Amino acid sequence: MIRAQLRLAANVNQTETKSAAQGPIPRRKLVLFALPEYAVYLGSIPVTLYLPFVYAKDFGLELTDVGSLVSG
Repeated sequence: MIRAQLRLAANVNQTETKSAAQGPIPRRKLVLFALPEYAVYLGSIPVTLYLPFVYAKDFGLELTDVGSLVSG
């Protein structure tokens, strides 16, 4: 079992070395990888812009309380 783990660790190190030798990741691949997170980011903009005002106005919370709710 220990030998198998050592072989696995050696394979991981070889894979990391090979991928580092390939060079930087192309910009197109990075953009395609980031697109799902961009959609989540766009959806969170209205929440972070308008939600603090709603909490402060309708519920009477202070800005520090709203900030800790939104960020935490």
